[in-house]
Amino acid sequence: MNNRVEPVTREAVQLLLDGTICLSAIETNGIKIDTDLLNNNITQTENEITQLQHKLTTYAEYKIWRKMFGSTMKLSSRLQCSYVLFDNIVDENGKNISRKGNMGYKCELFTDTGRAEVSEESLLAAKSEFVHDYLRYLSLQKVLATYLYGIRDELDTKGFLHPSFNLGGVSSYRSSCVAKGTLIMVNRDYAKNSVGVPIEEVKAGDYVFCFDDELKPQLRKVLWAGKTGRREVVRVHFKRHRGFAGYIDVTPEHLIRMADGTYVEAKNIMNYVDEDYGCIVLSITKHNHVVVKVEQLQDQVDVYDIHVEEFHNFIANEICVHNSENPNFQNMPVRDVELAKLVRSCFVPRVSGNCFVEIDYSGSEVKCAAAYHHDRRMLRYLSDKTSDMHRDMACQCFMLPPERVSKPIRNITKGGFVFAAFYGSYWVGIAARLWSQSKINDLKTVDGEFVLDHLAKCGITELGEIKYGKPTPGSFFEHIKKIESDFWGNRFSEYNQWKKKTWSQYLKDGYVDFLSGFRCSGVFTRNEVLNLPIQGLSFHCLLWSLNLLHKELQRRKMKTLLIGQIHDSIVADVPENELQSYLELASEIMIDKLHEHWDFLVARMEVEADVSPKGCSWFDKKPYKIDRKID
Repeated sequence: MNNRVEPVTREAVQLLLDGTICLSAIETNGIKIDTDLLNNNITQTENEITQLQHKLTTYAEYKIWRKMFGSTMKLSSRLQCSYVLFDNIVDENGKNISRKGNMGYKCELFTDTGRAEVSEESLLAAKSEFVHDYLRYLSLQKVLATYLYGIRDELDTKGFLHPSFNLGGVSSYRSSCVAKGTLIMVNRDYAKNSVGVPIEEVKAGDYVFCFDDELKPQLRKVLWAGKTGRREVVRVHFKRHRGFAGYIDVTPEHLIRMADGTYVEAKNIMNYVDEDYGCIVLSITKHNHVVVKVEQLQDQVDVYDIHVEEFHNFIANEICVHNSENPNFQNMPVRDVELAKLVRSCFVPRVSGNCFVEIDYSGSEVKCAAAYHHDRRMLRYLSDKTSDMHRDMACQCFMLPPERVSKPIRNITKGGFVFAAFYGSYWVGIAARLWSQSKINDLKTVDGEFVLDHLAKCGITELGEIKYGKPTPGSFFEHIKKIESDFWGNRFSEYNQWKKKTWSQYLKDGYVDFLSGFRCSGVFTRNEVLNLPIQGLSFHCLLWSLNLLHKELQRRKMKTLLIGQIHDSIVADVPENELQSYLELASEIMIDKLHEHWDFLVARMEVEADVSPKGCSWFDKKPYKIDRKID
């Protein structure tokens, strides 16, 4: 499958050229890291993981898990965890497939096909102390392996991180690598290369074997491959089924995947020994391998690395290892305050008198969508500050007058109905999630009445069932189905017509065009066809603004440095005495100049800013009002 986004206008080509120059400068600027705090947070996190590992073994849930799955137990598998917790797991035909001896909790969230969800929210609904510690354990493992180790391993000699913001591919110098000659399981001429291809012969475009989040083998494309230098390595010795012995040579910090799905640095792997099964790592063979020794080799060797799409791991000498990509600056923890603090507090201004400033587009994708569909009712919502689309839909979904809609009700409707509908969900999944979230979160109106009690007074007492595609009469399913019909047939009918026209045109042409001058061709689902041009235009708005902002900062000889780009936002390291000037300049470019350049943006863009106090970390940023003198 060859899905591509290509510029088809001169302007689009120029946008990419300017963007490449701008993002290269941002990478060069880098972000200052408090290395002492980083090392302290790594030690703190490693210790907490070790303590949680021991604590988890004391719970009844852990013992049941071990009894259910034995040597195939994978602590990283939320799916296995759901079998341990719930007694109402069903298959796609509605048949209960729960395992005997489970904890007897009831699952409250289900997928569109009726299967039990294994999301964090779904597991937490069990209200089990084990689940809280278990999810904390998984979160810390990810933060440690993906972010804290990743940041530390990519620092330059001055303590700066230089994340990659590539527009057209992956190319970076990596410090965590695999030795020359290591055999990689590549899907290429398998009869000739049944044991693998030497890593130095792997090329971008190859497909390699890897493991997904449920530890199932998958094939994914190599996005980058190459030599990364000469390094000292450690030799990780292992034994497998029937006594076969082998080893893998990697740099000491390279991450190796354990049988429970977690990643551990090669040099520390002997610290993670399971008391019953030994130190077991994930392998491509039927039986996983037991690590018996880690040996430090004395001589430096040529080392290589590859970057694999989506799951970011590959099979090297039969062992699953992580590809050592630069830490993803665009996906640092933010929602979990404790995890966000562990990572984001390490990012500090390069000068004590500077501030972190993050400016982002507010509602960018909704406004970019309006540039395509021109739905008059949507445009009224976007232009009239007294109207509230999410509140209005909450009134409809929960049969409430506006004055009784609480902030939690509005927020759940915003994500659970409005954006879910925009991105392609339909009434079955929407209704199930709204009902479950109302129950799990004890959702209440402004005056304190439980939403489900209120719905019962209105005649809706159950979620209902789906039989032959039809919902139970009088159920919440039927109620939301009617609202969805009104949403697309009446409230946003012009948006709906654009969706139908765009999908029909794609089926004819095999591609979809962006208003920004790009064309996306390939094999896509209906939801992808309808979302790609909107999400693409949203990013191009940010990229255009970023390019012009970079040029203006240079022209004005300001000391402010752009240091990052995250989805809809721009991150800068700003001297305190330039703060007001920078905020005015950025907002003028991101709003006024952008609309002058692309007049097809029919809904006016808006920006919001977060600023950290002088000398404080990225974690410490707070909302900041932009007082514009230019309007």
